[in-house]
Amino acid sequence: MPTQEPPGSGNTSGAGPSFPQSNAFVLQFASDSGPETGLFRGKVQHVASGEQISFQSTDELWAFIRGVLLGRIDGPSTLSGVLDEER
Repeated sequence: MPTQEPPGSGNTSGAGPSFPQSNAFVLQFASDSGPETGLFRGKVQHVASGEQISFQSTDELWAFIRGVLLGRIDGPSTLSGVLDEER
């Protein structure tokens, strides 16, 4: 029996958006993060490149994701420059 792909999973049938691996990220939140504590920190990794950072705020998380997707982050040392540009 053939397996069905979920809608938008990268198929080329034209139904829904594609989700390329180059746009995939893995997030892991710290155990003390959450609405109860008001903390938002953890790790994020870009699947295709393996680049990863620890983040302490939504600003740092989004700066990393934007930087990777725009091709402005090519290693951990460039993240601080991207964060400075975002502010």
